Amino acid sequence: MTSRDLLTLRIELMEAQPLIWRRIQIPADLDLAAAGDIIQIAMGWDNSHLQSFHSADPTQGWGKPQTGTSWYDQLALDEELEGQPQEGTTLGQALAVNPGTLFYVYDFGDNWTHRLTLESSTPCPDEQCAARVLEGEMRAPVEDSGGLSLVRQAGGVQRRAAHRGAAGNHRLAALALRR
Repeated sequence: MTSRDLLTLRIELMEAQPLIWRRIQIPADLDLAAAGDIIQIAMGWDNSHLQSFHSADPTQGWGKPQTGTSWYDQLALDEELEGQPQEGTTLGQALAVNPGTLFYVYDFGDNWTHRLTLESSTPCPDEQCAARVLEGEMRAPVEDSGGLSLVRQAGGVQRRAAHRGAAGNHRLAALALRR
């Protein structure tokens, strides 16, 4: 994988039944803060909470010292969480720490934990290497709904297919224009 590669990632919201997932293409050279913005758009999150990336599954051993490397947004680092800043580390570099797998946590209260799996890496087809949503299934739960255990108690995940394709790609294009 080179810095000018376009990565195809499968994103799964862990422990969601039925499975909530997306397949996206994203440039390897984006820093983790920008990659987090793209993941939020693809999943339908509102960017209202802290986010983090982890090289090891953060759901294993809650309350125990974490293994691997963690990258936090600046607000989380300001709260004295131990880890590396997302700015300055690219998605490609983070995926190289635990080859092919990365974990993304959005909203430290609800703990929406996503597994990111690298499916392929290809050279960018042109100078304008843009992120896009390829496909997916199911809507992400509503923000501030209390996490998956409360969503299940309230009747489960909505069984409506994800319609992130065109709408998600328009939001991604707008994000790219702001950068």
